[in-house]
Amino acid sequence: MKISEVIQAIKPIQPIAPIAPIAPLKPVTPAKAKINALQTQKDRASTALKTEKQSQQRTRAVTGLQKAQQTLTKVGYS
Repeated sequence: MKISEVIQAIKPIQPIAPIAPIAPLKPVTPAKAKINALQTQKDRASTALKTEKQSQQRTRAVTGLQKAQQTLTKVGYS
């Protein structure tokens, strides 16, 4: 392979763009930290409430299906 062929093969390759420096984060004030903590607590409570409601709904559905199955068994359907 000739040098000119290597140069032709390398030409389409784009150089990697330099990474922009990241500015350091400012420390969070105590008031803002408290707000963030309360927000996180609210989000967790909301998720827990949603999960509990779904769990109770599933339990009610299973209980209803079991009662329906028992009724059908008593009547003679199975």
